[in-house]
Amino acid sequence: MKWSITRRGALALGVAGLAPGALAQPLDRTARILTGFMGLADAVARLYGERLRGSYASQVIVDNRLGAAGRLAMEVAKASAPDGTTLLLTHESSLTVYPHVYPKTLRFDPQADFIAASAVATFPFVIGVGPGHPARDFAQFVAWAKAQPEVAFATPAAGSVPHFTMVQLFRQLGIAAQHVPYRDTTMIIGDLQQNRLPVAMSTIGSWAQLGQSGDLRLLATSGPQRAAILPAVPSFNELGLAELTTEEGYYMMLPARTPQPVVDSLHAAVVRAAEDPGLQDSLGKLGLRIWRATPADAAAKIRADTIRWAGIVRSSGYEPQE
Repeated sequence: MKWSITRRGALALGVAGLAPGALAQPLDRTARILTGFMGLADAVARLYGERLRGSYASQVIVDNRLGAAGRLAMEVAKASAPDGTTLLLTHESSLTVYPHVYPKTLRFDPQADFIAASAVATFPFVIGVGPGHPARDFAQFVAWAKAQPEVAFATPAAGSVPHFTMVQLFRQLGIAAQHVPYRDTTMIIGDLQQNRLPVAMSTIGSWAQLGQSGDLRLLATSGPQRAAILPAVPSFNELGLAELTTEEGYYMMLPARTPQPVVDSLHAAVVRAAEDPGLQDSLGKLGLRIWRATPADAAAKIRADTIRWAGIVRSSGYEPQE
């Protein structure tokens, strides 16, 4: 692989003459972006991959490695050569929540085995009920829930951010609740619509259109402010639940020991891509917004959130199943 200077020379000379550690020209080999999920993660990877082509590397492809809740892709990334040709697009919870959900079976150390080159995009979650539910808004839902002996709530997966966020929510409201994990969001939607399930939390992009059409009634988003894609739905912050505010984010990662000039080059290319109005519009339609963070800031946030989620997972009483 040809860089503007040799890899050995870059390390020996401290990349003298290059703008803050960035490579002078793109990598001349194909780079791949590993993802562990289809759907939203795949869409984000492809949107960025199109714009990293020619900017970060001569060719950029998306390589979906599905399985084990995204952990397979991370294991492949960990084992890849730290030469800049293997990127990992992963959500924040795989770095900050998984160490507490899979403490015995996780085969990578999120902080030791990867470098966060850049934050990419972020989105809140949304709480929804079926169109036949008696509650018309969040306050009415709380009043209804407090009148029940126990409330069943669903999320797309046990041990996920929505799962723990809803546990915190019901606990703060003083409502007895039972988590019902699903593996298919389509089944959640169907059960909400058929009144077999009273409430659920999921990703905002997958439910926004259902809320706009009236096929679901969306009560609140978990973000610090209203989501642009759902301007009529209040945020946790507005509802007096600021301490429960949470968003899921995507990071662009590289294997540990990747040379700093490559890390800086990828960060610079991601930042340039984020300036594209077309990318901003496409992400907005998916319910995401651009999220900017330097490698140092991203690493600091991952460390802080790992500590934060440790207490949340522990207090939830969750027992890892693997």
